[in-house]
Amino acid sequence: MKKVYKVLVALVIVLSPTVRVDAASLSDEQVALVRANCIDAQISIQRLQQTEKPTRINRGHLYEIFGRLLVDFNTRAAANKIDAPILMTLTGNLRDEIAAFAENYTKYDDMIRSLVTRDCQAEPIVFHDALGEARVQRAKLNTSVVKIDQILDDYQKVVNDIKKQVAEGSQ
Repeated sequence: MKKVYKVLVALVIVLSPTVRVDAASLSDEQVALVRANCIDAQISIQRLQQTEKPTRINRGHLYEIFGRLLVDFNTRAAANKIDAPILMTLTGNLRDEIAAFAENYTKYDDMIRSLVTRDCQAEPIVFHDALGEARVQRAKLNTSVVKIDQILDDYQKVVNDIKKQVAEGSQ
């Protein structure tokens, strides 16, 4: 039961982007606690890495597909003389945010990989700091996902408005 509790605590620490303690303020007792639980934390991080990686990769591929579809739609709209510059703006914003997503994912994945391979018992403070940085990178990655989803929602709203205008114009 005690081991299950330690693993749960490690997972909460790993998954929580808001829990951050300055390493300089760690007491000797806290350093010992990090040292004692870091192997379990590394195992949890490795499991997290294995489950998250396919999801992030698939999401990235979908974003790329959406980006191409939006460009294709913009081209067709222009060919049909539909004036909607907001579509171009949103597509550009999407492209920028997809690039940010890829960069954030790479940094996050690098941080996670380094956490799993680090000698956390010999360097518990360095491990702790790296874990804090991984949380920051995870939060940035989440922000990219939220922004992309919002851009796609905004694009869909504009397309719906265009559909209404076209339908009204053909009556």
